[in-house]
Amino acid sequence: MKKSLRLSMMLLGFMLFGYLQQAQATTYYVDFDYGSDAANGLATTSSWKNIPGTKTAGNGGFLSAGGWKRLVAGDVVIVKGGSKHTSQGGGMIQVDSTWYDNGTASSPVTIKGDPTWGSGQSVIDGSGITVPNWAGLVNISKRDYIVFDGGANGIKVQNSGYNGFQTTGNYNTLRNVEVYNSIWANVIFVSPSYPTTFLQGATIDRVVAHKTGINDDWAANIFLTYVNNAVISNCTAYDSNTGSDGIHLGSCTNSWVLNCIVHNNGEQGVDVSKDGDNKNRDDSWNVTVRDCIGYSNYKQNFDSNSSSRDIYFINNTAWDTAESEKGDGNFQVYEGGSRVFFINNTSAASNDFGYGIAWWGAYYNLASGTYNIYLINNVSSGDTGKSVQVENDYSGRSYSVKYYNSLFNSTYGGYVVTDKSANYTSSNVVNASGGWNGVSCMSSDPLYTLLGSTWDTTNLQLQSSSPALNKGVFPFTTSASGSGTTLTLNKLVTDIDARMVFRPGDTIQIEGSGRYQIASVPSANQIILTTAATWQSGKGAWMPWPNQKLDIGVIKTPTTTVKIPSAPVLLSAS
Repeated sequence: MKKSLRLSMMLLGFMLFGYLQQAQATTYYVDFDYGSDAANGLATTSSWKNIPGTKTAGNGGFLSAGGWKRLVAGDVVIVKGGSKHTSQGGGMIQVDSTWYDNGTASSPVTIKGDPTWGSGQSVIDGSGITVPNWAGLVNISKRDYIVFDGGANGIKVQNSGYNGFQTTGNYNTLRNVEVYNSIWANVIFVSPSYPTTFLQGATIDRVVAHKTGINDDWAANIFLTYVNNAVISNCTAYDSNTGSDGIHLGSCTNSWVLNCIVHNNGEQGVDVSKDGDNKNRDDSWNVTVRDCIGYSNYKQNFDSNSSSRDIYFINNTAWDTAESEKGDGNFQVYEGGSRVFFINNTSAASNDFGYGIAWWGAYYNLASGTYNIYLINNVSSGDTGKSVQVENDYSGRSYSVKYYNSLFNSTYGGYVVTDKSANYTSSNVVNASGGWNGVSCMSSDPLYTLLGSTWDTTNLQLQSSSPALNKGVFPFTTSASGSGTTLTLNKLVTDIDARMVFRPGDTIQIEGSGRYQIASVPSANQIILTTAATWQSGKGAWMPWPNQKLDIGVIKTPTTTVKIPSAPVLLSAS
């Protein structure tokens, strides 16, 4: 009996040991130049040549790789810095159920660069590699919690015959990567079953995407469609083909674009829109574009269209549009829109108006009625057309544009604002005359540091003598005196929602109190702080500002010497 019990315990121990071995995360190594797919991949001296899931160059199936192991949650594949994957070594990299389990939130499957092994940017070059339609050179297919991270050296994905990096999996991350010269999109996150189901969770951070080859929305540098809870941050997107955008969010919800640069793209810089085949659905809402720079994009630098709703543009700089045709703004709402907010933005050198609000013959799912648009603390000066142009009512639909503490100084035909059939001069805006109903607005030179003929010679930071300094209004103020970590807010306007302005981890400033970090934003008028604060009633609460009060226009506009978010070391971005 005792012998039998000991044997059973030993067998159970072996089974548990085997399970733990299988469940334990493993690190593997890939050297595109000198590795061998017959090796075990467990050390730099026994590295694989290809990432598991690599196909033949002609897409005839997976490579014959006896050493590859199935990757499970927590596994890490390290790619040697400076090594290069070409058609001589294999084809597209297919991350699917053949070689990959799903990761988890705490234990993703990670493919990454490592600066301690090799040096310089590693490259995945699609020249001579067959990439089928609707796929990417790096193609994650229905696998969740996958991280593709170039690390400090960066990984460059280039010359794809279709998309560059593509994923149809949930909660995937692309970080520290350059994607260049794809025929279609350089980076694409797309639901595999749109429009029925949204992709959940997308993180795109510190990515440089540039040059695409087709005239189509789907050839944007960074393209998302039917994605819920996306965050695009610290990215640079430029030189997309004619008719394609820098960053395109089509039918996306609850998403953020933060601290990005978009320039010289073939259509819009940042485009918040709907899927072109399903524009009558209500599936583009709760998107915030904050702290971004757009310049010399062809059509508009920032726009919301196709009846998208609850869209926020906050603290963005727009300079120059490249088209010769009139009718577009640096910032634009068209084809309908509801509760679109422009807060603390700066517009200059547009080919036409600074802020355009239009129908352009479409309203999609919007019923007859009135739709609110808000311009709060914005600047338009040096635009070729008027500061603001609002189109007349269309088929029973009407825009109601609310103006607060904005500086409108771009003049065309003697007017700075045309709101439907009403034209307003600088004097009307300053003196609240002629029917002008804006609140505390002005019309004078904002005194940019330098409005040059090129972006490199332009600095839109306001001079110390600018009339726009300290003249803004706080969109949120404290509702009462108090202390603790729960901050309840009064709202400047009923429609504004703190959940669309602030994020966990943000630093905010409470007037007369100090700066604090946000733990969460549970409701439209409430913020939870990470540490306790004390405040007085009626004090401003906003992103940190440099002066006594909130300014009009972008707060702390980047100077001409600090324009681009930090890119990975050795990222060529060219």
